[in-house]
Amino acid sequence: MVGPVQVAPVTLAHDLGVYLDSDMSMKSHVTRLLGTCFFGILRQIRNIHRSLPDYTLAMLMSSFIMSKLDYCNVAVAGLQPRDLELLQSVINAAARLTAGARRYDPITPLLMDFHWLRMPQRIQYKLCVLVYRHVVYMGLRRATYKAPSFLSRTQHPGVVCALPLQVTCSCQPHVVEQWATVPLQ
Repeated sequence: MVGPVQVAPVTLAHDLGVYLDSDMSMKSHVTRLLGTCFFGILRQIRNIHRSLPDYTLAMLMSSFIMSKLDYCNVAVAGLQPRDLELLQSVINAAARLTAGARRYDPITPLLMDFHWLRMPQRIQYKLCVLVYRHVVYMGLRRATYKAPSFLSRTQHPGVVCALPLQVTCSCQPHVVEQWATVPLQ
């Protein structure tokens, strides 16, 4: 009961574009995201891609597919590797369609050409950016903290993470751990 209203439990809740299962496995969210990207967007772009210039096709992929995958992707942090592989398959298909590559061509050079990260790295990057913004914009940084974390990391290779360690943040140890695994290139 919430006030005078009887509230019944549900197996699936949808809020802000994210589908939450009753067991918090995010399987419904991943399934719906795959359906939207593969059958909704990629199929439509595939029908018109021959009549588009390369830069327009790359812009369409970035605008529709990558923004769809990046929206609330921190909510899928910690997913099982199989679910991340399914989301990665959308990025791979978008890269192959944009480059005109075949299904069994190597995907890594294509991703590097388009400057697209793999799905686990996209999630790590977004998580680190969100925490960095929180630290900077909430005024929680130290006086000696000058550069953004990604610049500090590349300028000082021995530094695991340039986030100030005195900041009280419930996700900070996870962010430091994630930041240490993000590839430099």
